Formats: sequence, structure tokens, C-alpha cells
Amino acid sequence: MDINNLTENVLRRMPANLTQIEQARYIYLQLGKLFTFDEKYWLGNSKTRRMIYRSARKIRTPKDLKSNKVICVSLTNTYNSLLQRIGIEAEAVHAEDDLHVYSIFKIDGVEYEADLQRDMKFIQAHRKTRLFGREPDYSTRKLISDEQMQEMDEKFGYTYEGDEYLAILIDRLRDKLELIPNMEQKMKYALQKIEGFMSGTDMGFVEKMLYYEIILPDVFSTKEAKKVQIMDMYVEEDGERKYTCCISANKEKNEYVRYIYSEKTGTFLPIEEKELIKLMENGLRTVGNKKIQGMKKVSKVEEESR
Repeated sequence: MDINNLTENVLRRMPANLTQIEQARYIYLQLGKLFTFDEKYWLGNSKTRRMIYRSARKIRTPKDLKSNKVICVSLTNTYNSLLQRIGIEAEAVHAEDDLHVYSIFKIDGVEYEADLQRDMKFIQAHRKTRLFGREPDYSTRKLISDEQMQEMDEKFGYTYEGDEYLAILIDRLRDKLELIPNMEQKMKYALQKIEGFMSGTDMGFVEKMLYYEIILPDVFSTKEAKKVQIMDMYVEEDGERKYTCCISANKEKNEYVRYIYSEKTGTFLPIEEKELIKLMENGLRTVGNKKIQGMKKVSKVEEESR
């Protein structure tokens, strides 16, 4: 993936005759589709996060990018650099008492706040954004009305169909799951429908996992939700961690159904417990050495890492 060229294409393909606020919005949406949050930062230990953050601070323009994996500071700097190239003043601002970085840009003397990193999960699911065009220091006050925002977005063919689809999905899943008699079938059905929601989107790994974490507890009853565990996992190859995720659901007293995320299919696939144990014995680990609920055997890898 030539991320520099893809980022440059955002400017090349920007529609003509847009106002500056429309240009800022167009670039915001396009970058939100193009990039994904870096899972190595999201799930990494403090040492890894510090290393990634230091490297990300050096990214100033698209030419500095090596992939489409970003964190707040690298994404903010990339967005700001494109705004500056079309004549819009923009700067990176630190959140108070936090490492988090977002943009403030100025048009006709008015300052606007934009937090693209936190809006990526909405953009990639074709939903209404939450953090573009707010007044700096007063993040709940909108400087652009919902009507104005929608009018702009329609110019770019960007709709909020994801919001409607998600609301319908959650309502229908709640109703349907109540009629399914056992937890194994409930989980299978829920995962299939959630995958359908994601299939037509631009979501990266982190953004996908966030939606599973949001949707699953919302569609099961309180009692059932307690039987579901979402566990981040990784395997280390040549000093690099490759992340995945395992979902477990207690279907009976001591029986569990398990699914593991497949990067190849972009979905969760069922996995037998003995196969999961075998993978763990060969290097698959849980993030933070957490325990997978109901595992009948602790792998040697976990025992040695404690």
C-alpha cells in the first residue's frame, strides 16, 4: 500500500468549487476512511506505546508515513499538513493532562476543533461524526449545525446510513436472541449479523473490535452478557506482535463455545477448545496474561510467562 500516494489522492480528487469548511470536511472524511488506529499502540504495553508515540510525533506530512496505521498525533499532523497546503491554518493541540492530540483549524477568523482519531470509528461505519466543527475548549458546542453538516456531506455522497443500520441491527438482534433457546446458537447468530453490519465498511482491526465490544453487551440480556468474554490475544513473530481476538461464551455449566478472529476473512470463526489450547502452546498469548474463562487446561506458554 503506497500510503503517501493514497493520501495525496485525497487532494487530487477533491471536488472543485468547495468552500474552505467543505474542503476541511472532505479531507476529514477521506482520511477517516483511509487510516486505521494502530493496534500495536492500542494493545501494547507501556514501553511499546512510548516507542510508537515518539515515532508518531516525527510524522509531519504524508511522505513520513510508512503504513495506514496511525495514532492520534500522526493522524492529526497528517490532517493538518493537508489543510495547510490548501491555505487553512491548522495546529495540533494536546488535550489537558493527556497525551491525546487533536486539530484546531481556523477559517475566516473562526477556530474549529476536529478530532479525527476519535471519529474514525464513525466514519468507517458510515455514521454521523461527533467531533468535527466544535468550538475549542467547549467540545459540546457545535459551530456547524447538524443540518449544515448533512448538507455538506451529501455533496460528497457521504450518508449516515450506518447509524440507522446499527440501530435496526441492535433492536432486531435483541428481539431475535430472546427467541433462540441456547447460548451457542445465540452467539453464532449475533456474530453473523454483526459481521453483516461491518462487511460493507472500511473498518480496520481496532475499529471492528470496538464495535464488537459495543454491540455484544447491548444485545444480550444482563445475565447472558456476563457469560461472554472478549479477549485480546497475540502471537510474536520476529519480534513483532500480531494481534487477534477470542470470544468465549458459556453455553452450559462448564462448556464454552469459542470464536477467534481471522485476519484473512475479517470475521470470527469457530474454534475448538483443544485447537485453541494447541495454538497457545505454540505461542498464542492473551494480552496482559489474562485468563480465558473456562479453559480446562492452562498452556505451558502461559505458565512460563507468569
